[in-house]
Amino acid sequence: MELTEREREILQGAARGERSKEIAARLGISIRTVGAHLASIYTKLGVDSRASAVVSLSNAACSIMIDGDKNKHFQTAPLFA
Repeated sequence: MELTEREREILQGAARGERSKEIAARLGISIRTVGAHLASIYTKLGVDSRASAVVSLSNAACSIMIDGDKNKHFQTAPLFA
């Protein structure tokens, strides 16, 4: 399942260490809305915490293309061994 643009913005804020209050202020939304988006992100990523979601984002950012065709196979390089 793919994250929406808003969910990506919120997850990126979390990855920068922003608290929900700061994310809400930056995006012009309520703290409750940030919480609802985080809950949706957790469900989509199959995680149960902000830290796990950020690790998932970091792992996705470290994906390495292994066939030279962006539409084919990807190998994920984990941040922590």
